[in-house]
Amino acid sequence: MEPIVLMLQREAMDDDSRTSDLLRKAFVVARKLKIVEFEDWCNRQVILNSFCSLKLNTFCQGRSRR
Repeated sequence: MEPIVLMLQREAMDDDSRTSDLLRKAFVVARKLKIVEFEDWCNRQVILNSFCSLKLNTFCQGRSRR
């Protein structure tokens, strides 16, 4: 099995990689290496992305009802 840091680096260079997948792997790496500031940053990004998706979905649903 490929080490997670190498996998994260490879996927970060791949245009087809999803941001959510990269954030999840980055969080695991930060947690494993005990890099608290980066772990917190990953958490904030996940929350922000989830909030933005929720707001966008709500907006799109409202527009389709018209």
